[in-house]
Amino acid sequence: MKTLLKLIIIPFGLSFILNSCKKEEKPEFIFKGQFINGTTMKPTRTKETMTLTAKDSRGKFLSTIGTFTTDEFGKFEFKYQQQKGNSITMEDGFFGRFENLPINQNFERNPWFFSDWGTLKLKIDLSNYTHTVSDTLFIGYISSLIGSAEVISIISQPTLNNNITQKLRLLPIDQYIFMGVGAKNFKTENDKIKYYEKRLKINIKGDPFVDSTTFIY
Repeated sequence: MKTLLKLIIIPFGLSFILNSCKKEEKPEFIFKGQFINGTTMKPTRTKETMTLTAKDSRGKFLSTIGTFTTDEFGKFEFKYQQQKGNSITMEDGFFGRFENLPINQNFERNPWFFSDWGTLKLKIDLSNYTHTVSDTLFIGYISSLIGSAEVISIISQPTLNNNITQKLRLLPIDQYIFMGVGAKNFKTENDKIKYYEKRLKINIKGDPFVDSTTFIY
């Protein structure tokens, strides 16, 4: 009789444990793609390690999902379990960062442009401009190629009847663009910005895209 009870209880116990484990398993998702240099249209970021992090609705860090390494063709495929959060950020710890990527769903982007250079088109809106035509408009931007020094672009005596468009070639990362009117609102020293009136954060994705932003003076 005892032997019979053991034969009944043991399978039942194993079944209960296995079912409990299955209930605790989280859904799994695939994150995959291929990096292409949009400047040369060839594979890039080959055999490099990328990190995925989960962010909340305000873009604050929640947790590290994991890391993956691309192959010799810039391709990658990463599996992860369901995470808390509203989005994924992928970064390499240096210049590369992609934010607001879908979380808790299969996601593939192919090709994924990761370029050497990006083109930013600056549009200057002078429709509300109240200064005189002799004023000077200042625009500055951080050049990642030369460290922290800000390179200054100056537009002298703007034509108030027309908007101005100016293009900058920048590395495809988050950049800060600085703007001001006249010497009192914009000061420089040794090619570095000492004082500025306004600052605008923009994101450069890189070729073959041309990103644009508008400055309202």
